[in-house]
Amino acid sequence: MLTLSTSTQASLFTGRSLGLDQLHTLFDLSPLSVLVADSDGVICYVNVACCQGSGYSASELLGNHCELLRSELTPDPVYLSLNQALCRDGRWSGELCSRSHNGKPCWQRVHVSLFNGPNKSPHTLMLMEDLVERLEYEQWLFKHSGIDALTGLPTRVQVYELLCQQIELTHVAAPCIGLLSLDIYRFKQFNESLGHSAADQLLIAVSKRLKQRLQVNDRLCRLGGDQFVLLAAKQADKQAVGVLAASIRDDFSVPFSIAGDKIFVGLSIGVAVFPDDGRDPVSLFRHADTALYRAKKQGRNRISMFVPELEQQALQHQYLESEFRFALERDELAVHYQPLVNLDGKVQGAEAVMRWHSPSMGLVSPERFVPLAEVIGMIHLIGHWCLDQACQQARNWMDRADGPAFVAVNVSPLQLCHSNFVETVVAVLDKYQLPAARLELEVTEGVLVENREQAASRLDQLSRAGVKLSIDDFGTGYSSLSYLQHFPFNTLKIDRSFITDTPGNRGSAKLVKAIVAMAKSLDLQLVAEGVETSEQVTFLQALGCDLLQGYYFSPALPAADFLTWLEQRNR
Repeated sequence: MLTLSTSTQASLFTGRSLGLDQLHTLFDLSPLSVLVADSDGVICYVNVACCQGSGYSASELLGNHCELLRSELTPDPVYLSLNQALCRDGRWSGELCSRSHNGKPCWQRVHVSLFNGPNKSPHTLMLMEDLVERLEYEQWLFKHSGIDALTGLPTRVQVYELLCQQIELTHVAAPCIGLLSLDIYRFKQFNESLGHSAADQLLIAVSKRLKQRLQVNDRLCRLGGDQFVLLAAKQADKQAVGVLAASIRDDFSVPFSIAGDKIFVGLSIGVAVFPDDGRDPVSLFRHADTALYRAKKQGRNRISMFVPELEQQALQHQYLESEFRFALERDELAVHYQPLVNLDGKVQGAEAVMRWHSPSMGLVSPERFVPLAEVIGMIHLIGHWCLDQACQQARNWMDRADGPAFVAVNVSPLQLCHSNFVETVVAVLDKYQLPAARLELEVTEGVLVENREQAASRLDQLSRAGVKLSIDDFGTGYSSLSYLQHFPFNTLKIDRSFITDTPGNRGSAKLVKAIVAMAKSLDLQLVAEGVETSEQVTFLQALGCDLLQGYYFSPALPAADFLTWLEQRNR
C-alpha cells in the first residue's frame, strides 16, 4: 500500500534523521493512533492508541505488512491518490477505512508523511484519528434534530410534519400535493469508485441542484444515504406533478464536477399525489417509495407514478426479497449450463446460468432475482458463488476429451466495478488450477456507458490475465462501435431478440448479417443466442456465425444432466 520505488525514496529523504527511540517518546502517550512502516510497507512501530483502535496487539502488528489493516471499503483510486501525493510531496491527508481485528470497518482521518529512519532509511509515518464518534454524532443529529448534518436539509420528521399541515390546508386551498421520492441511480457504484469524501460532495451537489426547483411552501429533505423526498405543495393536478418530476430529471442531464472529474448522475423518481394516492402522510410516503422501486427497476432516469396495482407488486417484492435472502444458505440456488455449439456441431463451450428453486414459488427466473440481488447488496455474494461453481465445473471438464473448452459466466455491472473483482477472479482460477483461457466473462453494454473508465481498467486487467471477454446482448441498448474498438473483447453475442424473427423477417436478417460482417472485420468470435429452429441454424451457419446457443440444441441443464446430454449427442 505504501511501498515506494528506490529512486523516489532517494529523492525524497534528504531531511534530518530520527531514531525510532525518539518516536517512542513522542508518540507513546498520543491519543492519536500512530503507525510507522519501513520502505517495504512492513510495520515497525505502533503506539498504544493504534493497538486499542485496531484491536490488534503490538506483536500481531509488528513485522506484518500495512495491507493487514487495509479495508476493501476504501476505493483503489484513493490509494492511488495517496501514493501519487507521497511521491510528489512526501505527505498526504484524507479519509481511509481500515479493518480492525474483528473485521469491523473503521473510518479514520489519516495524515501520512515520509521521513528518514535509522541509517537514513526511508520510513512512513501514519497519524490516524478515529471518525466513528463523529459519524455516530452525525447519525444522532440526523435522527433527533430533524436536520441532516451533511446537506443541511430537513429530515423525514420535519417534512412529515409539514405534509400534515399542507394536507389540512389543501382541503381549502390548492387541489393537490405531490410527494416525490428520489434517489441517485446506482449510487453505490459512485461511492465505491469515488470514495467516502467525494461521494459526500456529490450528495451535497445533488441536494443543491434539487433545491433550485423548490417553490414557496415546497420542501426538500434527505431520508438518508442517497434518497431524497421533495414535497411539492399547491399543485394544480397530478399532471402538473408529473411535469415537475420530468423537469427535475432533465436538470440532471448536466454533469457534476466532483474532485476535478465530470460525473453524470441519473435519477430514479417515484411520485405519489394527495388525495388520489393517499389521504394521510403514512400512505403517501409508502406509495411514493413503492413507485420509486418501480422506477429503479425500469432503469436510469425513469419516473414512475403510483397506481394501485403497484401496492400488490410491492407486497410480492417484499416476500420475494425475504425468501431470497436465505436462498443461498438453504441450498436453493444452482448453476445450470447451456451448450455453445460450433459450425461442425461440436460442443465448444457452455454458459453458466443461475437458477433459484424456491420451495414456495417454484422456479424463479434470473430476470427477477438478479436485479433484486443488486438492489439488496447480495450480487457480490451470489456472483462469487456462481463464478466459483462454474470454474470448478470447468476444471472437471478438463479431464474429459469431449468436455467443453470453456465456461462463460455473466458478470453484473456492480461486480465488475468492485475494487477487488479482478483479484477475486484470479483467486478462483488459482483455486481450481483452471487456465484463464477456459473462462469467459460476459458483460452488458450498459456498464461501458455508465462506468467507462472503471470498466476499461477492469477489462484490461482481466484480458492481460488471459481471461476471455464477451459483450452480451449486443445491439439492444447503448451499442457503439467504439466499445468494440477500445475494449479488449474476444466475443460478441447477438441478442436473441434479433434471432427470433430470422430468417423470415428481412429486416432482422439484414441486421444480423450486418452485425456478423462487422464482428468478422474486427476479428471477434460470434455467438448467436436464442436459436430455436433448424431454419435459424442453416441461416446462421451460412453467415459463418462461430457458435450457436439455444433451445434447438438444449436448454440450460444441471451439470450431471449436461454430461448425460453430451454423451448421448456424441453417440
